[in-house]
Amino acid sequence: MGERSFCSLLERFIRESGHTNFSFAKATGINRVNIQRYVSGGRVPSRPVFEQIRANLNLNRQEQRAFTEQYLLAFYGEDFYFQRKAIREILERTADMSAVEPELTEKNGEASPAVSTIRGRVAVERFVWSRLCEALKTEPEVHACVYIPAEACELNRLVPAADPEGNPAGGRLKIVQLVQLVKRADAVSFRYHNLRVLNNLMPYYFQAGSDYETYFYYHNYPVMDGNNGLLYPYYVIFEGAVILLSADLERAVSISGREAEQRFREDFMERLSGAEPFAKYYSTVEEMLAHVLRIDNQAGERCFLEYQPCFAVWAGRELVERVVAQGIPRREELIEGFMKRTRQLADGSRFFHYFTEEGIWEFVRTGICADYPREYTRPLTVKERLVILEQIRTSIEKEEGELGIVDSKNLMLTKRLNVFASGGCGLNLILYDERLGYRYLLIRENSLCRAFAEYIESMRENGDVCSKERNLEILEECVASLKAELAADAKVPDANVFETNVSEAKAFETKASENGR
Repeated sequence: MGERSFCSLLERFIRESGHTNFSFAKATGINRVNIQRYVSGGRVPSRPVFEQIRANLNLNRQEQRAFTEQYLLAFYGEDFYFQRKAIREILERTADMSAVEPELTEKNGEASPAVSTIRGRVAVERFVWSRLCEALKTEPEVHACVYIPAEACELNRLVPAADPEGNPAGGRLKIVQLVQLVKRADAVSFRYHNLRVLNNLMPYYFQAGSDYETYFYYHNYPVMDGNNGLLYPYYVIFEGAVILLSADLERAVSISGREAEQRFREDFMERLSGAEPFAKYYSTVEEMLAHVLRIDNQAGERCFLEYQPCFAVWAGRELVERVVAQGIPRREELIEGFMKRTRQLADGSRFFHYFTEEGIWEFVRTGICADYPREYTRPLTVKERLVILEQIRTSIEKEEGELGIVDSKNLMLTKRLNVFASGGCGLNLILYDERLGYRYLLIRENSLCRAFAEYIESMRENGDVCSKERNLEILEECVASLKAELAADAKVPDANVFETNVSEAKAFETKASENGR
């Protein structure tokens, strides 16, 4: 498709639909002068007018996508449009964050030379992977220092998840990584450098958790930070070895020996002393909650983008007391955190809370609070679910906060990633993996916090959230489904239903108590 700008595509599609500007204005009801301004590039239509224009053009799916992309680029400008695009990729790619495991190449018992050279990006990745794998075979713990172009390379392509015997590397392989950032996440000249760094770091956080630490420093020219003219500006340091890497990762030089390792490690630690932590990792719910409750006490905007609506936003204390399991660590702090969410909706602060249609239907069917570990909250009874859904419907009707269901045609969001951003708390990424459980990342870097908050705040305007009418329609269907279930179970006393949930809660309490010990 040769034409790339919105105005040129508009003119082309109007002609291909058999219209002149005059006849198209008449067909759409849009002022002819405005149509001429849109075609000439003198003005960009509002979102409702664009939807009206698109609906009256005979476009196939590919043309629809190209036309919409060029419209959004013209409407928002490069900065905001490409920032949104980068964040969308981060949100959607968490559905598949598996580690990359190349095969280990055997060396037939030959000793590694003191210095060796490797060429080709795949060969470099496999070489770093295999050397770390060999170190895991001989060392009880391996401590690696990593400085690579994080905006262009995922660490899990270089780092093994297991040793050659198949034993997990978790707990034995400790990684400290240094990355470069710029002060604006939307810096066009660096093509959203900070967002690409986060996108590449997250898969290894999924894999390694607390065994992985990242530090950052700002630089105006990330790819030029002393790297200009250097053949091997990047490196990986671990027990008895240093691997120097070219900027494009197409070449590497391996140096064996404790003396070289020690010299590089000392230089790395000196550089690290002037850097800041990129993310704080929390391995338990109670650790994360304690921190969030201490610092999330400022007035201002709070933005939630979650798979499922958080029941606590609409629950009273009595219901929260019933649902939260007894005996779990810091139970009262958890309950206070739930109640704080309810107050935030009512205190007049700007409150954004978007969730998926799939998530709300899962809540309707099961009563399970998907955004909390199973041992912390019991499933809600049908009556309790009905109370929450009625409250959500009332909040949307009265427009209490910015609430709504994500339009899956524009953004596919799974339960593997929930996002919470606020001025007081920073950017919280809650990662969920069926095998690894919950992992929590708190990012305080300003540009990334702003970028995610701006993304969530703009979702309704950008059409990523269903209309108020559609939100209420979906909720009506959910409520009707639960009422039908209640009617079908009318012969079963409510007390029995509640007792079933109480017995489930006791099972959670027993498990939580055992974990606490």
